[in-house]
Amino acid sequence: MNNLISGDLAEEIDYDRQPRASPARPQVASIGLTEQQCEDRGIAFKKGIFPFAADGKAVIVGETEGLAKVITDAAMDAVLGVHSIGTSVTDLIAEAAVAMTLAATSREIGATTRPHPTLSEVLGEAALAVDGQRINS
Repeated sequence: MNNLISGDLAEEIDYDRQPRASPARPQVASIGLTEQQCEDRGIAFKKGIFPFAADGKAVIVGETEGLAKVITDAAMDAVLGVHSIGTSVTDLIAEAAVAMTLAATSREIGATTRPHPTLSEVLGEAALAVDGQRINS
């Protein structure tokens, strides 16, 4: 079904792909499916996790608590969900939203060059970790 927005037809909203953000301390942000939702739907998945403590910028700013997790379809590597807790994740979730909108795989997210040192490296590292390919540990 299409919705009429400002005179243009738009696609129906996919609520699984809407980013969620809580600017509490620590910040929490996510998009897509959780591990439990994948299990409930019978979707085989893989996941990669990367801790803020291993990110250079997080160490520099003294905000090393937290992590990012990328969940992908086990067979196709399609990103099913991204979940994070830590500093600035309510801003960083936008990158995951763009990636999911463009149907990026975890390999593509991980292969994307990010400036160093930045907090955005956490998402790239979590994506690489899906296949055990983290750069930092």
